[in-house]
Amino acid sequence: MAVEKIKLIDVFRLVPKPQYIVGTTYTLSLAFFESIVLPCIDRSALRRCVIVADRFGFERALDEATALENAGQSYVIAAPPTNRCLHAKVWFIASDAEAALLVGSGNLTQSGFISNAELFDVIYLSPTAPGSAGLLQSIREFLNGLAALWHAGSDTLAVESLEDVSDAVANLPAADSPNESEARFLHSLSRSLISQLPASPDVRRVSIAAPFFGGELAGIELFERRYPQAKLRIFPAVHSDDSVDVPHEKIMTKFKTATTARLRLEPKPGAFPHLKLYALEHRAHQPWLLCTSANCTRGALDGSNIEAGILRRVTATAVREYFQASEKPLPIKSFERWEESQSNARLHLASVDNGHSLTLSVAELSAKHLPLRNVVVTVKTGNAAATTARRVLFSSNRSTTISWSDFSGWSKPRNRAIRVDVRGHTVSGHDIVGSAFLENRLLLTSDPIHRSAWRGALALLDIEAVPELADIAAIFSLARGVFDASLLIERSSTPSAAPHEAPHVEPGIAVWPPQPDLQELHRSISKTATGQLRWFQEVMRTLLATPKHETHSATAGDTGADNESADENEQQREERQERVVTMARRLWDHATRDYGALWNKLQGLEPTANNASKVWPIAVFTFLATMAVLQASIRISSDVDWTSQIDELNDDFLRLMFAPRNQSEDYCSPKGARYRQETFPPLAEDLAATFNERPHPELAAVLFVMVADKEMRSTPGMFKIMWQQRVRQIWATGFRCDPETKDVCRRIWRRFLLGHSQNRDPAAFDNAVDELCAVAEELKL
Repeated sequence: MAVEKIKLIDVFRLVPKPQYIVGTTYTLSLAFFESIVLPCIDRSALRRCVIVADRFGFERALDEATALENAGQSYVIAAPPTNRCLHAKVWFIASDAEAALLVGSGNLTQSGFISNAELFDVIYLSPTAPGSAGLLQSIREFLNGLAALWHAGSDTLAVESLEDVSDAVANLPAADSPNESEARFLHSLSRSLISQLPASPDVRRVSIAAPFFGGELAGIELFERRYPQAKLRIFPAVHSDDSVDVPHEKIMTKFKTATTARLRLEPKPGAFPHLKLYALEHRAHQPWLLCTSANCTRGALDGSNIEAGILRRVTATAVREYFQASEKPLPIKSFERWEESQSNARLHLASVDNGHSLTLSVAELSAKHLPLRNVVVTVKTGNAAATTARRVLFSSNRSTTISWSDFSGWSKPRNRAIRVDVRGHTVSGHDIVGSAFLENRLLLTSDPIHRSAWRGALALLDIEAVPELADIAAIFSLARGVFDASLLIERSSTPSAAPHEAPHVEPGIAVWPPQPDLQELHRSISKTATGQLRWFQEVMRTLLATPKHETHSATAGDTGADNESADENEQQREERQERVVTMARRLWDHATRDYGALWNKLQGLEPTANNASKVWPIAVFTFLATMAVLQASIRISSDVDWTSQIDELNDDFLRLMFAPRNQSEDYCSPKGARYRQETFPPLAEDLAATFNERPHPELAAVLFVMVADKEMRSTPGMFKIMWQQRVRQIWATGFRCDPETKDVCRRIWRRFLLGHSQNRDPAAFDNAVDELCAVAEELKL
């Protein structure tokens, strides 16, 4: 075979753990991308993923927004505010040592990746096969050129992502000396494609295969002028209505030595030939082959279109294989062109989720329409939508911020794409609309391990999901990272007098509750620590936010695995059940190792001024995460008796935090330590007495649930002194036994301690909560 071939989807696996992905396309289906392409990518190390689309395709992709999950959440999707047509089809996939550059004719659609006859070329770079400095520079110029399509100060994360990927390209290994036979990456962001083709006077034949010619000969004329001695072979694509987009009878008149033919497509004879391929055959050298996005039009080859291609030397045999004429003649019918009309002006818009608010930014290209009047802003996801109205918007500048609370009845979903629509009147009184995918800044700028922890938390709380082991590990890694990080903690009160005074700590950032001001976080701690802290808080908030109407009607073992089929025989059923049990055991074993490591750290911990305020958040976070994994394991497989471990975990945690901690017999007290005995005081007692650290009311609710669960399993009337002690240790300023708190406690108990597996009377739990509340009343807390 003269031409080496590879499946298109396999290109996305050439770099095993990519850190950066950039894709450009003219039309696109994000539903196709999320269902077919994205699952083929290992995202465990993925830092940046951005798709840049032409406005034409972007507007159509917005129609899919309500059915998407990852747009604006795990990847950026944006259309640059430019009047240039973004027609390039480029994919760049890279890690810190490897990269793959894919360039060709197919859009990011099912037709472009599967149905049509498309052609891509790929350049693979590695330490053993590095690219030249010139090739790497051309890739950087393309990425920087895309970023420059947005004006300075744009709020979209597309610019930041493209710049980060460009910086990563600069760190790829480069060849010591240029290779003359190396493939070249061409693009038209700075100069036309036709001007970058070799200006060789000895080109004897030019072969052109393209679906579109603009209904004229202008594109062919560009090749005739550049290679006046060459014979032309033209292969127009035949469209579905049996037409061609070039007056090919005029080709024979205009170009005396030219020939025309239908291209033979042996692998996909019935597919639409959407490929764009150009060959330059020399008399004394190997031919050049250009695989590109550019149709044979003046706009694509020498105009304002943004196009790209890979130019490489090939054998004469390869050219013959690509350009095979079909015996079937070309049709006479001309392709009928149409232009879509738009009744309303379009607003080039970007939207960013800041957590408590969203920011809308209008591109400079649309600034002439501002300010807008009688504006309605709509947010949509799935079947949910909410609106807010403004009499005037963008009155002073091209950016504005709207609080999420302004959208009445809106409940922001987890891990779902959100579309933002803006509709209003321009300064001249005309209707105008603009739409964008909401970019989740926290998710899109986070480290891969933090996104992994987020996915793990969502999977744990989804009754139909099976968490990945790596995602579970990331949750516990997040807890360790926050505990070990040197985060300065803001203290709202002065530590009480104690025999060993805690050293003074400068004001900083509280681990819990979350601080909404991200800029303040960046001023106080490093960017890496900010990411750890913010994601710790996001995962904790997710674990604490139990739905008000959560039910547990599912039977253990009926989700997360293949449903039993009526066609299964006994052996197949046993094998399936064995796989499910193995999956659940691995999940639980993985979690218990991480839980055990953090438990051991707390068991031997002597709190200091630097870590005392972290202990309660880390401890509660670890318990909830571990219990969520246990409930997921129970959900996945009912064939293992997990239920006894629920009570064991609960009781073990209470002992860890509220009982004296016995160290090993060979324990030796370090010099300068506050603890001088082998038995350490209870953590809760030391934290309160020495550092005035008590659990935040949200965390106290979890502890209250654990003690209530323990109390309901005890003999009535027993351990009254212990219940008084526990309530006194848990109680914090702001914690109250009101109906709302009791409802929160009930939901936490159902999710983490009752789950799908335990058959216990909810009324008994309610009674236990009431009894503990009565204890608090007696103690005047």
